Amino acid sequence: MNKDQLETYISEFQEWALFEGTYSMSTIKRDSRKIRELSGKFDIMNPTIENVRNYFLDKLHEGKIQRSTLNVTRKALMKWFRFLKQRHGFAVEIKIPKQPEKRRAISWIPTNEEVKRIIQAADTQSNREVAARDGAVMRLLFSGGLRIGEVVKLNLQDMRSSGIFVHSEKGGEDGVVGLSDDCITSIQKYLLYRRGTDPSALFTSAAGRVSYEYLRQHISNLGKQVAPSWHPHAARHWVATFLLAGDQENGIEPLDIRYVQTQLRHASLSSTQIYTHVNRDDLANSVNKRLSKFFREERNMIKMMNPDKIERVWRGSNPRPMD
Repeated sequence: MNKDQLETYISEFQEWALFEGTYSMSTIKRDSRKIRELSGKFDIMNPTIENVRNYFLDKLHEGKIQRSTLNVTRKALMKWFRFLKQRHGFAVEIKIPKQPEKRRAISWIPTNEEVKRIIQAADTQSNREVAARDGAVMRLLFSGGLRIGEVVKLNLQDMRSSGIFVHSEKGGEDGVVGLSDDCITSIQKYLLYRRGTDPSALFTSAAGRVSYEYLRQHISNLGKQVAPSWHPHAARHWVATFLLAGDQENGIEPLDIRYVQTQLRHASLSSTQIYTHVNRDDLANSVNKRLSKFFREERNMIKMMNPDKIERVWRGSNPRPMD
């Protein structure tokens, strides 16, 4: 197959992946790059099990590529095979095993103070229309834990009284997620400035629905003015960590991990568990308080039942032998 033919198939692949509705444009573009790369390694239209197996084995033996990167390639190939089968009837039945990965640590999570300052940076821009839109977007990131691709897909009809209906990415379930009152008010304020260039889209520009590439880059640059390590997905990390840990100083109780999983639309609980950071000192203090209270109450209860005998034991005296 020549290059032009391959590009025709890749173009069809992109339309197919976008139509399925579960992949962001960035993921689709990344997968397309992988397919182009693999086309130089073996017949991408009619691969054999040996072709695929040898490719992955060679990469593993080289030791220059992370297993997580190989799994990205694996996902791209599995999508490509489904596309060939569904759109062109190619009988490609190759299952590629997932490579075991070490659990990745979250590199950076904004502090509560940084969250407030990032939102403030969005609110205080000189252009009122842009400030209203960016303030609503930032609050959706920090309140709903949305991804940029999910923000772009939002429609006017998705608004709810206490949340918003999200068309999920990454294979998660679509559904309503909770939002803060502040976030809902901010969206309502933005609607006063919203351009009617797209009848359904919530966030619009002069040309229609706001684009993924523009919004991601714009929100990234805006947040970096406050925190150089900022990237839009960091807001999702903060939401997960905050909901799971709570905020004792402000009387905010931790949320059950299953609720957090639903809020973030994680396909599996293991994805949510990476945010369950345990500080050893905090753990020791929590255990001390809870168990001390339990055994203090237990001791008091026993004393009420037999106060004379218990007092002798707690003072270290030996009880008299039985006659």
